[in-house]
Amino acid sequence: MPFTDDGIIIAKRPLGENDAVVTIFTAQHGKHNGLVFGASGRKNVATVQIGNMVRCTWKARVAQSLGFWKLETADRYRLDMKNAPVISCACDLLNHVLAERQASPEIYARAVELFATLSRENYLAFENFCLSGLGYGPAPTQPAELRRFLSAHGIRINLPLRDLLA
Repeated sequence: MPFTDDGIIIAKRPLGENDAVVTIFTAQHGKHNGLVFGASGRKNVATVQIGNMVRCTWKARVAQSLGFWKLETADRYRLDMKNAPVISCACDLLNHVLAERQASPEIYARAVELFATLSRENYLAFENFCLSGLGYGPAPTQPAELRRFLSAHGIRINLPLRDLLA
């Protein structure tokens, strides 16, 4: 059952020499995994980066299988050293707390808003919105409390909290 949607690349894992399994959080279909052929090749290396907004088409022979992506770049966010922790943490959070193939249009809209502004304050508001919206309750704002909170709920994320909460 193929679909075309807008999405944010939230994770990628290499597969073989040039391919990758890419996780994309889409507006209408939620978090989906798929194979991207030639992901580390010359044509696709700039498109298949965590945090990129893409126009994606997912196809599979059977709806329950892994499937594969065809990607077109919709928007790239300026990745400088100030913005990298915000993008990394937001994508990591989305990858770990979202259910597979379950649409979350409110969270997607907030993620797009966060990526447009890329500020630490908006990240903390986004994190609280995600965690409380998914039933985890409001997240604490101090690094030590946040680590205990996330580990108590079984969420293992390597967050550079010192950079985000400073």
